[in-house]
Amino acid sequence: MLGGIAGDEVEVGQACPAEDEAEPWAGGIEITHSDEGERWMVIERNKAFKEPHAAEAEEGLARLEQVAREGGNLFELMTGIVEHCSVGQVTHALFETRGKFPRDM
Repeated sequence: MLGGIAGDEVEVGQACPAEDEAEPWAGGIEITHSDEGERWMVIERNKAFKEPHAAEAEEGLARLEQVAREGGNLFELMTGIVEHCSVGQVTHALFETRGKFPRDM
């Protein structure tokens, strides 16, 4: 799960080749992977963002789940909660509420 954070568990990327290897992609673009230092920088930055926003994030995610269950306007709500929630938190809340990216979202 790239960038996904659930609670205190952190899982970034999947099995990656050595940092000096690049993977070719269908469009001829090379995909490189973060090294260990970059990964930890992102994890620490994410923690630093989430800690001061914990109360607002909890409220916003609860509201997001409610609106998703009711079939309401998620976009309008998300424009407000992104100030307090990470992309991983929003994705996790939507997945838990509606499943894996339903087409009607």
